[in-house]
Amino acid sequence: VAGEESHQGERAHHGWLTGETGTEPVDGPNHRGYPTIQLGRRPAGACPSPCLIDFWVLLDDTPIGPGEWISLATFSPDASDGWTRVVTVNVGSEGWLHLFHVPTHGAADRAYQGTAAFPRGQWVRVTTLLDLDSDGGAAAVWQDGVLMSAAAVDGGDGDLDQLHLGLYAPPSMTEASVWNDDVEILSER
Repeated sequence: VAGEESHQGERAHHGWLTGETGTEPVDGPNHRGYPTIQLGRRPAGACPSPCLIDFWVLLDDTPIGPGEWISLATFSPDASDGWTRVVTVNVGSEGWLHLFHVPTHGAADRAYQGTAAFPRGQWVRVTTLLDLDSDGGAAAVWQDGVLMSAAAVDGGDGDLDQLHLGLYAPPSMTEASVWNDDVEILSER
């Protein structure tokens, strides 16, 4: 959007929800207010890991109830529309930034987890280091330069093929707002 809240410059992405989900999604009724970035379809191609993904987030102060979460980022080594293997960066009901789907899909076994609250109503720099090596990878996420979560990652193929940043939340949430700006995706290779 232009002419509204942004971290820098004139434009930022804004995802929000204002009610219940419909029944149309084929992979679950979660709220989805984000664009996808399909790196494999871009001239530079997929990001060979390890990849560093840096972006800014402004999360409103909507309460996150027990069992609820807001996913700020989803990363996938799967180039298809199936998104069969993902790693997510979430803020859960405890209020912390954390990795999910680590080391395997559906798991939350982290080697390290910080407990500093994710700031609300202000811009926060979120940095993720993602190694999707097929022989065993790893992920780590920082909040304004402070390590918050780290874990092993299984099931990668060496490349980050696609991602989405923005608002992704369970159907039980009926209001929330997330802004994203200044996205960078870097690889040393």
